[in-house]
Amino acid sequence: MTDKVKKSVLIADDDASMRKLMAATLRSTDFEVVGEAKNGLEAIAMYKDLRPGLLLLDINMPEKNGEEVLRELKAEFPDAVIIMLTAHRDLDSIEDCFNLGAANYIPKDMPRNQVKESIEETWKKFHGAT
Repeated sequence: MTDKVKKSVLIADDDASMRKLMAATLRSTDFEVVGEAKNGLEAIAMYKDLRPGLLLLDINMPEKNGEEVLRELKAEFPDAVIIMLTAHRDLDSIEDCFNLGAANYIPKDMPRNQVKESIEETWKKFHGAT
Protein backbone atom coordinates (compact mmCIF):
# COMPACT_ATOMS: atom_id res chain seq x y z
CA MET A 1 0.00 0.00 0.00
CA THR A 2 1.52 3.28 -1.09
CA ASP A 3 -0.96 5.64 0.57
CA LYS A 4 -0.09 6.57 4.12
CA VAL A 5 -2.95 6.59 6.58
CA LYS A 6 -3.61 10.06 7.95
CA LYS A 7 -2.85 10.18 11.67
CA SER A 8 -6.51 10.59 12.55
CA VAL A 9 -7.97 9.64 15.91
CA LEU A 10 -11.51 9.25 17.23
CA ILE A 11 -11.86 9.54 21.00
CA ALA A 12 -14.75 7.69 22.67
CA ASP A 13 -15.27 8.33 26.38
CA ASP A 14 -18.35 9.29 28.39
CA ASP A 15 -16.28 11.67 30.53
CA ALA A 16 -16.07 15.06 28.79
CA SER A 17 -13.00 16.10 30.77
CA MET A 18 -11.17 12.91 29.74
CA ARG A 19 -12.06 13.52 26.08
CA LYS A 20 -10.69 17.07 26.37
CA LEU A 21 -7.52 15.89 28.08
CA MET A 22 -6.89 13.17 25.47
CA ALA A 23 -7.64 15.60 22.63
CA ALA A 24 -5.22 18.17 24.06
CA THR A 25 -2.58 15.46 24.47
CA LEU A 26 -3.00 14.35 20.86
CA ARG A 27 -3.10 17.87 19.47
CA SER A 28 0.34 18.45 20.97
CA THR A 29 1.58 15.78 18.53
CA ASP A 30 0.98 15.31 14.82
CA PHE A 31 -2.29 13.41 15.36
CA GLU A 32 -5.57 14.94 14.24
CA VAL A 33 -8.60 14.39 16.47
CA VAL A 34 -11.42 13.88 13.96
CA GLY A 35 -14.23 13.29 16.44
CA GLU A 36 -15.30 12.71 20.02
CA ALA A 37 -18.02 10.24 21.02
CA LYS A 38 -19.69 10.25 24.44
CA ASN A 39 -21.17 6.74 24.34
CA GLY A 40 -20.79 3.41 22.61
CA LEU A 41 -23.48 3.97 20.00
CA GLU A 42 -21.93 7.29 18.96
CA ALA A 43 -18.51 5.62 18.82
CA ILE A 44 -19.74 3.00 16.36
CA ALA A 45 -21.58 5.51 14.15
CA MET A 46 -18.67 7.96 14.13
CA TYR A 47 -16.12 5.24 13.44
CA LYS A 48 -18.14 4.01 10.45
CA ASP A 49 -18.53 7.57 9.15
CA LEU A 50 -15.01 8.89 9.80
CA ARG A 51 -12.91 5.71 9.48
CA PRO A 52 -10.07 7.08 11.62
CA GLY A 53 -6.65 5.46 11.68
CA LEU A 54 -7.01 4.96 15.44
CA LEU A 55 -9.83 4.75 17.98
CA LEU A 56 -9.27 5.50 21.67
CA LEU A 57 -12.11 3.63 23.34
CA ASP A 58 -13.16 3.76 26.99
CA ILE A 59 -14.11 0.36 28.42
CA ASN A 60 -16.92 1.71 30.64
CA MET A 61 -19.46 3.73 28.65
CA PRO A 62 -23.24 4.02 28.43
CA GLU A 63 -25.38 2.68 25.56
CA LYS A 64 -22.76 0.08 24.63
CA ASN A 65 -19.64 -0.57 26.67
CA GLY A 66 -16.17 -0.57 25.17
CA GLU A 67 -15.99 -4.35 24.87
CA GLU A 68 -19.26 -4.42 22.90
CA VAL A 69 -18.07 -1.61 20.63
CA LEU A 70 -14.72 -3.34 20.14
CA ARG A 71 -16.40 -6.64 19.27
CA GLU A 72 -18.77 -5.00 16.77
CA LEU A 73 -16.15 -2.83 15.06
CA LYS A 74 -13.55 -5.60 14.78
CA ALA A 75 -16.18 -7.89 13.22
CA GLU A 76 -16.94 -5.31 10.52
CA PHE A 77 -13.48 -3.72 10.28
CA PRO A 78 -10.88 -6.37 11.16
CA ASP A 79 -8.02 -3.93 10.51
CA ALA A 80 -9.38 -1.31 12.93
CA VAL A 81 -6.68 -0.13 15.35
CA ILE A 82 -8.34 0.32 18.74
CA ILE A 83 -6.66 1.31 21.99
CA MET A 84 -8.72 0.74 25.10
CA LEU A 85 -8.84 3.39 27.82
CA THR A 86 -9.49 2.26 31.36
CA ALA A 87 -9.79 3.95 34.72
CA HIS A 88 -9.57 0.59 36.48
CA ARG A 89 -6.77 -1.87 36.03
CA ASP A 90 -9.17 -4.79 35.76
CA LEU A 91 -6.85 -7.37 34.23
CA ASP A 92 -9.74 -9.64 33.20
CA SER A 93 -11.39 -6.85 31.18
CA ILE A 94 -8.06 -5.87 29.63
CA GLU A 95 -7.34 -9.48 28.68
CA ASP A 96 -10.84 -9.83 27.22
CA CYS A 97 -10.22 -6.72 25.09
CA PHE A 98 -6.92 -8.08 23.79
CA ASN A 99 -8.66 -11.35 22.94
CA LEU A 100 -11.26 -9.35 20.99
CA GLY A 101 -8.54 -7.63 18.97
CA ALA A 102 -7.60 -4.47 20.89
CA ALA A 103 -4.23 -3.11 19.77
CA ASN A 104 -3.25 -1.75 23.19
CA TYR A 105 -4.64 -0.31 26.40
CA ILE A 106 -3.88 2.89 28.25
CA PRO A 107 -4.68 3.46 31.93
CA LYS A 108 -6.33 6.87 32.32
CA ASP A 109 -3.93 7.80 35.11
CA MET A 110 -0.86 7.24 32.91
CA PRO A 111 1.35 10.35 32.65
CA ARG A 112 0.61 12.33 29.45
CA ASN A 113 4.11 11.87 28.01
CA GLN A 114 3.71 8.09 28.35
CA VAL A 115 0.25 8.28 26.76
CA LYS A 116 1.79 10.01 23.73
CA GLU A 117 4.55 7.41 23.53
CA SER A 118 2.11 4.52 23.80
CA ILE A 119 -0.14 5.95 21.07
CA GLU A 120 2.86 6.62 18.80
CA GLU A 121 4.22 3.09 19.33
CA THR A 122 0.83 1.54 18.60
CA TRP A 123 0.44 3.67 15.46
CA LYS A 124 3.88 2.63 14.18
CA LYS A 125 3.18 -1.03 14.90
CA PHE A 126 -0.02 -1.05 12.85
CA HIS A 127 0.49 1.72 10.29
CA GLY A 128 4.26 2.05 10.04
CA ALA A 129 6.24 5.25 10.50
CA THR A 130 4.69 8.36 8.98
